[in-house]
Amino acid sequence: LQALDAAAAEDPGWAYPLTLKAAVLLTLAEQGPAAEARGLLEQAAPLLAHAPERERAHHEAARAAAAGDWDTACRRWDAILVRWPRDVAALVLAH
Repeated sequence: LQALDAAAAEDPGWAYPLTLKAAVLLTLAEQGPAAEARGLLEQAAPLLAHAPERERAHHEAARAAAAGDWDTACRRWDAILVRWPRDVAALVLAH
């Protein structure tokens, strides 16, 4: 998480570190981190207008997880892997 915080601080206009941190926090299955994750996803949303397709797809998957729909989230991370088979974040999060 520290590396993601550092990346977000280095480039405040980059949504991806916020999205990935939110996804990791959601995997903790605890209320406090889940609330922080939802806030990070809201913070990242306006930054996605010019983000690459893969980053937007991660955000959609994380939003599904934040809403409690882990089936949809995992299907979206699986779809990322089909399109970008070397996406380690999608592999880890889909599990």
